[in-house]
Amino acid sequence: MKFRNFLEVLTEENEVNEVSEKVSPVLQAGALGAKNVELDGPAMHFKNLEGYPNASLVTGLYASPSDLYPKRRKAWIRTNVALERELEGTYEELQEHIYDGLEQGGLKPLEVSSGPCKENVKLDDQVDLNEFPFPLIHEQDGGKYSTQHVIIVEDPENGVISWSDERFMIKDRNLLVVNLDPEGRLYEIYQKYVKLNKPMPFAVAIGVDSSIPLATAVFMERVGLGGLKREVPAADLAGYLGGEPIELVKTQTNGLLVPASSEIILEGVAIPGETALEGPYPNFYRIEKATWQPIFTVKAISHRTNPIIPFDVTGIKGSDSMSLRSWAHSFKIYRILNSWWWGTKIARWVYCPVSMRMGMGIVAVNALYPGFEFHFSRIVFAYSHWFDKLMLVDNALGAEELARVMQDFIQKASPVHAFHFSKDDVAAITRSAKYPNDGERTGRLYINACLDPTWPKEMIPTRVSFETTWPVALQEKIITNWSKMGFVNKPQKRLINA
Repeated sequence: MKFRNFLEVLTEENEVNEVSEKVSPVLQAGALGAKNVELDGPAMHFKNLEGYPNASLVTGLYASPSDLYPKRRKAWIRTNVALERELEGTYEELQEHIYDGLEQGGLKPLEVSSGPCKENVKLDDQVDLNEFPFPLIHEQDGGKYSTQHVIIVEDPENGVISWSDERFMIKDRNLLVVNLDPEGRLYEIYQKYVKLNKPMPFAVAIGVDSSIPLATAVFMERVGLGGLKREVPAADLAGYLGGEPIELVKTQTNGLLVPASSEIILEGVAIPGETALEGPYPNFYRIEKATWQPIFTVKAISHRTNPIIPFDVTGIKGSDSMSLRSWAHSFKIYRILNSWWWGTKIARWVYCPVSMRMGMGIVAVNALYPGFEFHFSRIVFAYSHWFDKLMLVDNALGAEELARVMQDFIQKASPVHAFHFSKDDVAAITRSAKYPNDGERTGRLYINACLDPTWPKEMIPTRVSFETTWPVALQEKIITNWSKMGFVNKPQKRLINA
């Protein structure tokens, strides 16, 4: 789905609040977006920007409503819209859709000769990033930022095209300072250019087709594991997820292919050794100090008339970046687990809740044998760099209501037998937590809130619930007529003892 169509559909579904009052891109837009996400509000489209009559800002396009209590709006509702799926689609269906996209190799993009992103082209001395309302989002930020985009580069060794979403700060009219993750693909590719002492061509696409941000997040998680014949490029996966090929067009100066319908395209080179301070800027749980990062020099800008710039209020629970990273990392663990046991699907779903800032992983698991949970947890922790706390629940539970997950935690997790700590033999998680002994070795914790798989059926208690306490025929009648009776939040069918 094209970016502007995505925005229109979200607006029709009352998932966008169009703000007509004059708003400053310096702090005010970021503050409004932050409070709005905290209150589970819809996305916000700032259409009357102070000092920028021909551009607008939008935030919260992928942000998640809270998932800790039953509600009308699922945490992944905007992602369902982005992928043109049913609004009421379940979390499990979302994970299966991504799974199928990788298994089938994605959908090849189409190269086109031009596109909406070419409506206005500026080269060399015409380039001025200050013409666009890149916001100063937080008071402590080191400068104005772009926080929702795709950075496109080519690996000089094998020609593989990498898409990633690292933030960047506006340094000057034609200079960006990009925050490179030492564990990320962009960092690895940049270091290859440094060793070759060659400039690295790059392109940045801002305001892209709605399936691209999730596909990029999955690509960044290196999900090409578990029997894939080849790693699926982000553009191919985005095409499959969105149901149509992504149209790509060549940049003006370096020949990289970029999404043709983008709002803005920046292109240029990164010269090895040219660095500047980037930051301070928040991550998911604390404000990072300024660090020296590579300078990317912009040689050309292409953009649509009256461009709309999406941005992420980073660090706020449920923000766009946190939600996308949650779906992508959860799916990575889901795919690995279900590729591990010889084709047996042992995980019904995996979820790193944004309500917990991704500090805990929850897995609905099919325990195959006594002691299975121990082996299972070791695999999860081996592949997760986001959380050091894991809860295992019975696969009868769905991901829609974390309140039921917490109920099982309370009722099934014995304080004596269910809490399992590893020794202080691993590095501390730094992406989602900070402990008083930061920097020291630490451990991992998994909580077993599953029923004992050796129990005979008659020993398993039946939960008092809608599914277990009323006749099946009456249940089906009520669910079928739910909307006709004027109720919202149509209930999902659960497994019998969920």
